[in-house]
Amino acid sequence: MNKPAIQQQDRSPKTVTAGWHQRALAAALAVGLFGLLPAGAQESGTTNLARLKSLNLEQLLEVKVDTVYAASKREQSLADAPSSVSIVTAQDIQHYGHRTLSDILNSVRGLYVNYSRGYTFLGVRGLNLPGDYGGRNLILVDGHRMNEPLFDTASLGNDFILDVDMIERVEIIRGPGSVMYGNNALFSVVNVISKRGRDYNWGEASVEGGDFDTFKGRFTVGHQFDNGLEALFSGSWLESAGEKRIHFPVFDDGNPLHNGGVAENLDGERAHHFFTQWRYGDFTLEAAYNSRYKDVPHDGYDYIGTVFNTRYDTTDDQAFVDLKFERQFADDWFVLARVNYNQYVYDSYSTADWYFTGDPAQYALNYDWARARWLGVEAQISKHVGDRLLLTGGAEVRDYFQERYQNEDLAPAAVYSSVDQSSYTWGAFAEAEFQLYRTNLTLSVGGRYDGFSAFASAISPRASLIARPFDGTTLKLLYGQAYRVPNVYELNFAGIGTSISPNLEPESIHSYEAVWEQRLGKHFRASVSGYLNDVENVISRVRDFGADPNDPYDDMVSVINRDIHSQGVEFELEGFHASGLRGRFSYAWQESRDAGRDQGLGNSPRHLAKFNLDVPLYRDKVFAGLEVRYQSGVSTVYGTEVKPFWLVNATLFSARLAKGLEVSASIYNLLDERYNFPGSPEHTEDRIPQPGRTFRIKATYKF
Repeated sequence: MNKPAIQQQDRSPKTVTAGWHQRALAAALAVGLFGLLPAGAQESGTTNLARLKSLNLEQLLEVKVDTVYAASKREQSLADAPSSVSIVTAQDIQHYGHRTLSDILNSVRGLYVNYSRGYTFLGVRGLNLPGDYGGRNLILVDGHRMNEPLFDTASLGNDFILDVDMIERVEIIRGPGSVMYGNNALFSVVNVISKRGRDYNWGEASVEGGDFDTFKGRFTVGHQFDNGLEALFSGSWLESAGEKRIHFPVFDDGNPLHNGGVAENLDGERAHHFFTQWRYGDFTLEAAYNSRYKDVPHDGYDYIGTVFNTRYDTTDDQAFVDLKFERQFADDWFVLARVNYNQYVYDSYSTADWYFTGDPAQYALNYDWARARWLGVEAQISKHVGDRLLLTGGAEVRDYFQERYQNEDLAPAAVYSSVDQSSYTWGAFAEAEFQLYRTNLTLSVGGRYDGFSAFASAISPRASLIARPFDGTTLKLLYGQAYRVPNVYELNFAGIGTSISPNLEPESIHSYEAVWEQRLGKHFRASVSGYLNDVENVISRVRDFGADPNDPYDDMVSVINRDIHSQGVEFELEGFHASGLRGRFSYAWQESRDAGRDQGLGNSPRHLAKFNLDVPLYRDKVFAGLEVRYQSGVSTVYGTEVKPFWLVNATLFSARLAKGLEVSASIYNLLDERYNFPGSPEHTEDRIPQPGRTFRIKATYKF
């Protein structure tokens, strides 16, 4: 993130709209899908409810209905959600050995995560632009917004505020979500639902160790008392030395200062997490804090003077306190209200040689830092009107009373960028869900209005039509719009060889999607979805190469608006058996293009394939989990290609072999695949090498 400033240069955006043939394809897809509906199909949501009421207790216990909360800010079945949704459970996390939210999301269809050796970045449906921090995806914890306002960071690694062992399930809602959440929810909403006090008899402790001198410990105490009070405390710490030697070929250039292109002892990491939750009646109080320190082995801004194989580290601290009231009244009223306080602290130190002298005596210690604090208030009301209409409305306000960013040299002293401001945003939304009379159709329409202190207002509509022509079949037609405003970093991005862009326009998306979800007998279910996304004014960092390849000042990195068109198809097949055997296969074809330049988008894999298998080896006590992922090759900002790769992870998990004891062993990148991710426009490196084969052993004791 180190980015010293220069004089301002304006950059005007280009606007290119998608062609008529793309919208015609969306219409044809919609007509073809709903052509499958039989005339006079009568099975409705009301009919399904009546069928459930007719079942006896034994039959009801056999009915497994997956639900999602974040799609509409209320609990509903996956079939009723106006989105394409995936759920990852605590059992998945255990049996597949997921260590972070990044691991969890990497197992989900159509998603891919890059690791820069400093941060992790989420890609959804072909869009993961190198150099930004995932702000087109909104991250929630129990419905509480986690993206901060300075960089819009979607934290996924050990910088995520919740320890992975405290996750009950993760909801991934694809498509625009601004109608419910406002800013950031362009491509997805990821809602991480925490465990509760009732999930523990009293407590548990865990320890784990792995490659690179990695150690982690956690304690959790939780209980539900006789008076209904639920209390939960949890804390964890992690330390890792990281890889001791990492080779970057671009620096293997004979320069003695570059150490043969090897960064030594510069991959360490430390992280601490704390989480507490109190529930009583309709009230929930949560507080969380995390701090993550990371050494960065490559010099992310080397072309503007950062020195390779010297100090470059980042520290990210985040905290929140959230009080929520939630009640379902007897007369079909549902009320939600919450108030919260949030803060974010970022510090980074790096060694810089601004004039490329190669003389350590001329090096400077650069300090990049940011602070943000804000308050949030939210209210929502839902009401059933008769048997076929549900009305929902709500409003929220966020006051960002501190937004501070600065870049400076400490020795010798110099200030390059300095921003000290405040801002606010408010929004109101309404949605109506109709069960259409004498049909199998459910129509949902809604919209949201958002106002800002620094930008023009935004309107975000959403509409969905859901049909159930047969038992076990769900068809969805979805349309939505969403937006994202430029963050503080993007508006003030500057450095040697860069230009700042104060006239950036907010991003917006028009999304069209068709979904077919099908239950296949008792043990299988499948889904197919096709989508078209037109994204306007995408905020991007692009690198324009100068005529002299040996002059770093001849290059220019600019922050601009550009238009992107993406389309794709996703397929998934799941199988499960009463014995505990489970499996899942998914494939995603996606194509994203820069509409203005009429060329493929960088870091956008055309093909993603994933396979998960969970096998019970001994009753319900020992399981083997296998995860296989394939990602096709992608282009870099330098125009080079990063080759495709396969990753295989394997986990052996045992529960209840001894009273209260759980043990697992995992091997990641089992085949020791050597693979890379693209670098950002600021990097000298066009690719960032990733770890080879690693292992982890973990033990948890419940008391």
